[in-house]
Amino acid sequence: MNKSLRDLKIKPDLENDAEATLNMLREVEGVTLTINGAMMQPKSFNWSLFSKQMHSKPVTCEGEATDTNEFEKVNAVLSTLIDYKARTCNNMSTENAQIELE
Repeated sequence: MNKSLRDLKIKPDLENDAEATLNMLREVEGVTLTINGAMMQPKSFNWSLFSKQMHSKPVTCEGEATDTNEFEKVNAVLSTLIDYKARTCNNMSTENAQIELE
């Protein structure tokens, strides 16, 4: 009889554990949905502000226009230099591989 009473006491404990686990999982689900919802919201506000700042500044004098042109020139020269370096390094590695094969 004592054993039967112990078995009856154990079953409610298991049910309470299952219920507590289920409640905890529901809380975790709620927090996860809240976090994911915040992460899924578009961040377009920052980009639109940046875009407005970029487009709101007109070129007002020739000095600013030449600054832009100088920037474009420097950018083009650097791009060409990077491409040249990449091709040179690639050619050197190809030549080294051919020498190694001989």
